[in-house]
Amino acid sequence: MRLDIRTDTSERLVTPTQWSRRYLELFAAWLHQPSSQRQHYTERGGNALKVVCISDTHGTKPQVPYGDILLHAGDMSRGGTFKEIQEQLDWLNAQPHLHKLVIGGNHDIILDEVAVERIIETRSDSFPAGGKRRKDLQWGSIMYLEDSFVTLQFPQHKRSIKIFGSPMTPQYGNWAFQHLPIRDVWRDKIPHDTDILVTHGPPKAHLDSSELGITAGCPHLLRALHYARPRIHVFGHIHAGHGLETIRFDKATVAYERIVVLGEGLGMLLSLLWASAMKLVCNDAGHETVLVNAAAVKGNHGEEQMPAIIITI
Repeated sequence: MRLDIRTDTSERLVTPTQWSRRYLELFAAWLHQPSSQRQHYTERGGNALKVVCISDTHGTKPQVPYGDILLHAGDMSRGGTFKEIQEQLDWLNAQPHLHKLVIGGNHDIILDEVAVERIIETRSDSFPAGGKRRKDLQWGSIMYLEDSFVTLQFPQHKRSIKIFGSPMTPQYGNWAFQHLPIRDVWRDKIPHDTDILVTHGPPKAHLDSSELGITAGCPHLLRALHYARPRIHVFGHIHAGHGLETIRFDKATVAYERIVVLGEGLGMLLSLLWASAMKLVCNDAGHETVLVNAAAVKGNHGEEQMPAIIITI
């Protein structure tokens, strides 16, 4: 069984109503949850590395635990101005972590030069002509990833960690780093030897439920995740999805994803039920990826602060 994402689903003879489909998705999620939300694998001993994950701080400065790597998965700001981003960079630079990496988010407009030129006409007060731009930012020791990767060396641990980062999310409003939902910007983009994938948005069907209960992740990113299979995938964007999920790339996971992404019905639900039962009986260990929605605030206006998430690998 494979995940075959189509944007045109008009060929299906039976289209469930929105309510019946929603109940089907909820039941599928309940079936999938026991196997997907296990305690994630952690490496112990002298080679263990602590990865501290945050996202969507939106100008806030939460308490950040110490670790070897600090990752920020975008939306450092609310309005995306130079001043907001620089204040966040100064705060991140003050953290004691050996390696600090950030990507942009849809709110971080000053980082997207194309978005700045598009928005400047309607928001000249925030982005004045001739004002400071991305090139003027002081990054300090922070590494910035934009559809790029870096390999971090840890000589004391005799290890290296390859991290790929991208700020892209499906278009919603007039913001930065966005693409048309029908466009697959992830094809052949993520290196297959990536250890940690950092994107601003989540993959479809995983830690992507909005406050309205809508799965708002990107289906194209989900397909790319199946190909790349990093050890960790860190993201944010959908505040209500904050948390951890560990997935295996097996028949049960694909059946669940086909229900959520493609809207398949009872037949696929039975496939999910069978695959989940076989997984419990066989208990075979397959490749796992730890998914981390590290959004630091919940609610549209940051009404609730959420803790950073630490993964040990």
